[in-house]
Amino acid sequence: MRKETLVNIRTFAPKAALPLLSVLGLGLVGCDQPTPHCNVTQSQITGGNFATTYEYVKGSKTGKGDCDKLASEVVYFASFYKPNSNNTPDLEHVTIGIEPASLRDDPLIANAGTADPPIAPNAKDTPYALGPFETAKPDSHDFCTVSDFKSSARVRLPAVPEHTYMAPDWAADMSGATMMEVTAPAAEALDLEYTFNNVEVYLTPESIGRQVAMDITYSRNGCTAEYKARALFPETPCGLDAMGAPETNSQKDKDKECLNNPVFANDLVKCDPTIFKCVLADDVPALR
Repeated sequence: MRKETLVNIRTFAPKAALPLLSVLGLGLVGCDQPTPHCNVTQSQITGGNFATTYEYVKGSKTGKGDCDKLASEVVYFASFYKPNSNNTPDLEHVTIGIEPASLRDDPLIANAGTADPPIAPNAKDTPYALGPFETAKPDSHDFCTVSDFKSSARVRLPAVPEHTYMAPDWAADMSGATMMEVTAPAAEALDLEYTFNNVEVYLTPESIGRQVAMDITYSRNGCTAEYKARALFPETPCGLDAMGAPETNSQKDKDKECLNNPVFANDLVKCDPTIFKCVLADDVPALR
């Protein structure tokens, strides 16, 4: 698949997955459940947001910085495929895309976007990585593996000077119609990169691509560290009250909120206290 057709993985991923999900769903009707093709789960509404936790590999850090403090975050997964001659998806050759939220939401990226003119990231970079499944069906341990990523997920920005811009004055007008001048401070250059390897998608008729394990090399401005990551679909909030504020109950009660959620009937889950999402509580597959 040509890179230029995947300019924005977040925009195109949910649309690309719709035919694929439909085809897979047909195979699950009835008593006989055939082995599904390698794929990652996606929602027709929200796409493929996975709540992801990172475990730092001790002693792997090089360089100066806090790259060994990578926190839990949402990571977006998507499936891509080429159409057959009859316009059905080629399920024998599926490629997945992976895009960490920090490569869209880092404060330095937002700061660069408010400059006049906006300062764009390096045109040679993409905030997502693409790689093909090694096989069309899961192995004997129910895993589909991706290890040959053609590139990393990376964003590079030059240093941004102090600048002013107009932004909504929410305190004066909740509609956002009233604007005020804001001064953005000077910001250092940014080089943020995720390199993925040994991506394993757990896939059975009961759990089609909802749990993912992977190795990550994370780099920020010359500081590099390695992580073991676990990802869970769907992204599901926990530990928050109706107003979106952290609940005051115990961590055990927050974990029960995830365990009692019927969405995770077969999953061993807990509530992550940093991103307030239900995450896997054990290695993939984390099953009850």
